[in-house]
Amino acid sequence: MEEQEKAKVNKKRKLSLKTKIILFELLVIIALIIAGIYFRSRIITSNNYIEEHNQLSKEKTRCEELMSRQSGDFDQYQYCRQLLQTFFE
Repeated sequence: MEEQEKAKVNKKRKLSLKTKIILFELLVIIALIIAGIYFRSRIITSNNYIEEHNQLSKEKTRCEELMSRQSGDFDQYQYCRQLLQTFFE
């Protein structure tokens, strides 16, 4: 009799195959959600860097044009000179 009760308890303690599959699927879904969040943040960061690069390139072009002129605002000239020295040398 005791063996039958122990067998019943062990049977209850073991997870069924269906339960194991469901838990595995949940783990896969959670992993996919985490990966999606990670890659989304990486894409957003990359887009921000691209935008900053584009703005800096536009500013470089503007400063190169300003530096090539003979006359202009001295403050803008100083700003552009420092910008070109800092980022493009």
